[in-house]
Amino acid sequence: VKLGAVEEWTIINEHSEDHVFHIHVNDFELIKVNGVPLDEPVWLDTAILPRNGTLTFRTRFEDYAGVFMMHCHMMNHEELGMMQVVEVYAS
Repeated sequence: VKLGAVEEWTIINEHSEDHVFHIHVNDFELIKVNGVPLDEPVWLDTAILPRNGTLTFRTRFEDYAGVFMMHCHMMNHEELGMMQVVEVYAS
């Protein structure tokens, strides 16, 4: 992701269990759960990703160039590799 970008992401849970989605460094503005817009968007760094569901959020990459993690915050899921690396780069 380029430093200074604003992006909207939808993450999908295709499993039969909820997951506790957590992202480091950049909070996100949660705008939809399962495709349904929230009455009032909310800024978070952790949200419940519903079983067989989706979260849609917007995030800004303003201050940090480098690598950070997003992952399931449930320890047994984390240990099974439910993690992703995000790299933010300056132009």
